[in-house]
Amino acid sequence: MLRRGHSLARAFGTLRPSRLLPAPLVDGLAMFQREHGHFIVPRDHVSPDGFPLGQKLQGLIRKLPTISRERSHQLATIGFPLEWHAYLLDTAILPALQTYKAVFGDLWVPQKFVVPTGDTAWPAATWGLRLGERVSNLRKTKNDLPTAHAKALDAEGFVWHARNDRLYTLTLPALRAYRDIHKSPHVPNAFVVPSQLPWPSELHGYKLGHAMMALKAKHRLGTLPTDVLAALHDVDLDLDQTLREAKWNDVILPSLHVYFSLYGHCDVEQAFLVPAGGPWPAAATDLALGRIVRDLRSAGTYSEFVERDESALRALGFVWSQLERMAFTIQAKVIPAMAVYRAEHGHAFVPSNFVVPATQPWPTLSHHMKLGLWIARTRSELDLLPHNLQFLLEESGIVWRHFDERFENVVLPAVKTYSELHGSCEDISSSFHVPSHAPWPEAAWGLNLGGTLWHIRNGDSYIMDPKKLRALRKFRGLVL
Repeated sequence: MLRRGHSLARAFGTLRPSRLLPAPLVDGLAMFQREHGHFIVPRDHVSPDGFPLGQKLQGLIRKLPTISRERSHQLATIGFPLEWHAYLLDTAILPALQTYKAVFGDLWVPQKFVVPTGDTAWPAATWGLRLGERVSNLRKTKNDLPTAHAKALDAEGFVWHARNDRLYTLTLPALRAYRDIHKSPHVPNAFVVPSQLPWPSELHGYKLGHAMMALKAKHRLGTLPTDVLAALHDVDLDLDQTLREAKWNDVILPSLHVYFSLYGHCDVEQAFLVPAGGPWPAAATDLALGRIVRDLRSAGTYSEFVERDESALRALGFVWSQLERMAFTIQAKVIPAMAVYRAEHGHAFVPSNFVVPATQPWPTLSHHMKLGLWIARTRSELDLLPHNLQFLLEESGIVWRHFDERFENVVLPAVKTYSELHGSCEDISSSFHVPSHAPWPEAAWGLNLGGTLWHIRNGDSYIMDPKKLRALRKFRGLVL
């Protein structure tokens, strides 16, 4: 019986795991400590003999609370700390927080922050430490921390409340970056930080627009701390302003002032986009100012601010209605341009493709104006204009219809001369061209008069204008 019990004891003894830690683990930890001065082995560290020391250390740490007396003695022999979390806090986390504060000026550690490996500005024991995650864990386990450690963290200015941490590590840095990139602190409600440069990687995907909405809601309730208000004031953000008001005050109205200073008026072309660079506001780059001005007049956009700043807009010569715009165009652009055109060309017949040159002596306000196209388009609306504007246009001598000008100044004088020279227009050949010499009128030189009369006889020209047909029938031989 005794022999049988003895054999069972020996059998169980062979199945029981070794009471001691593996020699490669203990020896590896001792060697690492001698070389580096601490036991914080990176997870991926492998000993020279190929032993996965980093991975094995993680397993050992999990077993420390229930480790046997023999194994505790082994670890004590090499000076390994049995209170691992306290050791990690003293050796890595606190030094990392102190260094972070020295480098960045605060302890608002981003959730994704990892201590850079190999950076001599940081203690070697902290290299590769996921400090952002450690900070999050410390907040969750605050009540379990030894009093001495909690006081040490307080002494460093540790941020225990995650909500404040989010504000200082995400919202404010993202807001500063937004202001630097977009030249304005006013963030659209749906804005999400893009995952690309020049945005910092730790901000990628952050819903900054939603965060700003939450801040504004707290501001309306009067629950924002004074330090937060001060931080927002530092980035020139006025929480009392709506996005619309901010855009009007900081972008649109200043752009209208610049436009007026450059062009002398605020009748902005519909296709006009604000260019980059001075003197334009930086936040206005690529602003569709022409469309905005159109909508101010026709759709009533920004009406509350237009009404508020009406006197300032009038001082800039802002055009309020379509009729006002037409009056401005006629008085400030068309009439001065027509005066120069008549002086330059000797007549007032403007081709439909004529564009006012941006040179002297052409008036500055008329530069690049498509004057010929404007005349062609305005022809059908002429009777709708007020009498004073119609009078101004008539005084300018504008020729509204090409056919009228051509008939009165070219065709009719040529027919008259042919009739005087030949006694009749009956036998005129369809190939007859007006000679380029006297007594033929100079304006008709080279005209295919025979072809022109052939088209008139066949009803291709002036068929709907009895006045012109009557004028032609006065000449002998013209049967129409």
